[in-house]
Amino acid sequence: MLKTSTNGTQASSAIKFSLRPTAETLADLSRPIDPRHLKTRKQGTTTLTYCPWNTIARHLHHRAPGLRWVPFTGQS
Repeated sequence: MLKTSTNGTQASSAIKFSLRPTAETLADLSRPIDPRHLKTRKQGTTTLTYCPWNTIARHLHHRAPGLRWVPFTGQS
């Protein structure tokens, strides 16, 4: 995001994060999500367990700061 300073120039206000080794980030992303964040719903006769997208987004932000990602709906 760019903000205009008092003298009329634009200054970057990017979020700061430290780069971590890829192996460390992958290890964090490989950890299972706490079951308390999982939801269930019934579809026909089947009970589905899922994790809402906003919870996944929060986990990604916490476990891999600075990671850029695009949500995938799984529909084609």
